[in-house]
Amino acid sequence: MTKGSTWTALSNPVFRKLWLATVISGICVAAHDTAALWSMNLLTASPFLISLMSTAASLPFFLFTLPAGALADKIDRRKLVCAINLWLAATAIGLAVLGWLHLLNPYLILVFVLFIGVGFAFNAPVWTSIVPQIVSDAELPSAVILSGLQLNLSGIVGPALSALLVPLAGTKFVFALNATCFLLVVLAVWQWKQSALQVKLRSESFFGSFGTFVRYVRCAHGLQVVLARNFLFALFISAIPALIPVVGLKVLHLGPTDFGLLFTSMGAGSVLGAVFIFPWLRARFSPDSLRSGRIC
Repeated sequence: MTKGSTWTALSNPVFRKLWLATVISGICVAAHDTAALWSMNLLTASPFLISLMSTAASLPFFLFTLPAGALADKIDRRKLVCAINLWLAATAIGLAVLGWLHLLNPYLILVFVLFIGVGFAFNAPVWTSIVPQIVSDAELPSAVILSGLQLNLSGIVGPALSALLVPLAGTKFVFALNATCFLLVVLAVWQWKQSALQVKLRSESFFGSFGTFVRYVRCAHGLQVVLARNFLFALFISAIPALIPVVGLKVLHLGPTDFGLLFTSMGAGSVLGAVFIFPWLRARFSPDSLRSGRIC
């Protein structure tokens, strides 16, 4: 691999093992999400409950991402990632078992989706923080690109996998497969050996880190603008993942295969936009023009 290549970080054996584990797990997570929506569709005729699936999945990120970042600075990150993925595996297998016992109802599905969202909300900041510990400074840009690629691959392959497995094996099998893939991440992370310096805990207290964040945001006007823009963007864009399942299931009456392919097409569209459309737009317009829509 040439220096500066997109694939440079894969020459690092530790990162390569973790990246492959997260790719496989991410694909299973996307398949799980599609299967959970299909299960909700089978159990209720309410478009409102189906749209609440998106709320249950994203609400924990709003509530817990900041505490999760503070927690990641206080304890062993390797053990924290393992504990989080064990929580995610237990939640996924719990959903599968309840499905096999015919005990699932729409409200239980929402609770389990919320629990999985909590796990991912705690996982996101600690996972981001351990990547620079694994790769060198020269490999870090490649690692960041590959992490984004992992999300895109998951968004394309996962729903397609669900479209294949749900008609053949049922949603419970997809849930159980997702639990197994979380355990694969646990195994990969547990084999990573941190240095003594990386394991050393920070001196700042858990609640003190919140005060530091608030003081920093209060004094950094540029960050306030970025946070406000992100909040407004997320507020309105969140309508899309909430309404797409409702349209697909209750308006178009798609089957499990077509429903999975619907989400695969969304993932493929995001890749096409990132690879072709946005670079073309960035080469011709300023970032402020793109954000405000003044590109005519």
